[in-house]
Amino acid sequence: MAEVMEDHMKMHVANPNITSDAERNQGANELMDVIRTYLK
Repeated sequence: MAEVMEDHMKMHVANPNITSDAERNQGANELMDVIRTYLK
């Protein structure tokens, strides 16, 4: 699970090629959804 979260963060949140705040926010929201689901 840690690898999935790390890869998602690298590709959809911390990627320097992402120039859109909306796209970065979407990636962060998706990651938070996964974390919430995993911790239930």
